[in-house]
Amino acid sequence: MNGSDINYKGLTAEQRKFRSLLKSEMENNGFTVYEYEWWHYDYHTWQTYRIQNIQFSEIK
Repeated sequence: MNGSDINYKGLTAEQRKFRSLLKSEMENNGFTVYEYEWWHYDYHTWQTYRIQNIQFSEIK
């Protein structure tokens, strides 16, 4: 297990608390965490969206 895993224990209590809060809120809104990267979430219907490579300023 390394520092990017969702269950990595080598963090401070505060860091674990905020990681857990993020996971909880994301899951409550239809997202699923990728267990090997705590910051990587997929939306439950992600397959219906095409991959894009655009700047945020281009999004309307």
